[in-house]
Amino acid sequence: MLTNLIKTYLPLSTDEWEAVRVQLEQGGDVMIEATELTWAEQILQEGRREGMEQGRLQTLRETAQRVVQARFGRVTPAMEAVLAALTRADDLNAFIDRAVVAPDEAALLS
Repeated sequence: MLTNLIKTYLPLSTDEWEAVRVQLEQGGDVMIEATELTWAEQILQEGRREGMEQGRLQTLRETAQRVVQARFGRVTPAMEAVLAALTRADDLNAFIDRAVVAPDEAALLS
C-alpha cells in the first residue's frame, strides 16, 4: 500500500524508486522521509513562484493605475474593472504602454 502511495503521489526517477523499494524491503524508512521532504520542498517552491507572480501582477496593476491617474486625473470604476480583468503580465504591460500614449480615456478603453 505504501508503495502505491509513493508511485501515485511522489514523482520519483527510476533510480529513486529503486532506492525506495530496497529501503522498504529492508524495513527502513530513511529514504521515504527524504523523499517526503523533497516533495514538500517542491510544493513550497511552487507556492513561492505563485506568490511572486501575484505580487508582480499587483505591482503592474498599481503602476497602470498610477499612469491612468497621472494622464487623465482619475481612475474610473470602468478602468478599475478593465485592470482587474487583466491577469497576465504581458497584458498589463501592454495596457501601460497604451496608457502612456492614449490621447484620452476613451481611446485607452477601446
